[in-house]
Amino acid sequence: MANSYTNIIVKGQNQEVLLNYLESLKINAYVSPFIKDIAIVYPELAENDSQDLFSLASLISSQFNNYTLAVLNHDETVFHYQLYECGKLVDQYLSNPRFHDLEAEDILKGGNAQKLCSAFKLTKAVKKVKAILEEHGEGIYLFSSERHKKLVKALKIPFFWATESVGGYIYIQKGAITPMTEKEPTPGFALSMLKKTKSVNSQNIFPIEAKSPLETLLKVKQYNFPLPKLRQQM
Repeated sequence: MANSYTNIIVKGQNQEVLLNYLESLKINAYVSPFIKDIAIVYPELAENDSQDLFSLASLISSQFNNYTLAVLNHDETVFHYQLYECGKLVDQYLSNPRFHDLEAEDILKGGNAQKLCSAFKLTKAVKKVKAILEEHGEGIYLFSSERHKKLVKALKIPFFWATESVGGYIYIQKGAITPMTEKEPTPGFALSMLKKTKSVNSQNIFPIEAKSPLETLLKVKQYNFPLPKLRQQM
């Protein structure tokens, strides 16, 4: 099966702070080390429902008044991100509209290079990021993760932790970390650097009667694109 993974890139909050906050929400997740003002969250709940991924990104952004970038790569056919500022959705991108609707126009949807670069304080990279988002045509980005990796490099996001080398919650849980170069951490060392929230019953994290912040967010109609259900990997 092709690669599928989800994660949330968080600006300005370290590993310990994010772990404590996620534990307060009773969310199973791993958190990467804090590198270049960025930590990455790999939530379990996002492996099955992308709405949960984007809602959690909004919640984290609102809690810390910062930027979060939620990323979804689905079966190497769809690259989808949503960018949040202080909890508000400010930009999103969908690489393959036909994934949801075979009759849709074969054009890219969304993606604001200016907003992305502003979030990561890289205003000089706008032209490069715009080109990555807009590149389109036969033979270009046969795998959606290739576009994601180019974008990660352009935005100077920690590459190893943000791409399929680490992937998402299930990859980490199964120890399926795959360094791409000799300079990247070994799987064992990478696992030792990741930290996990205290385990909870993820099947019943937010029962309806709990009126949780995440459950409340899920009721907000903030998505302009249909969202895919993710299939289990490995």
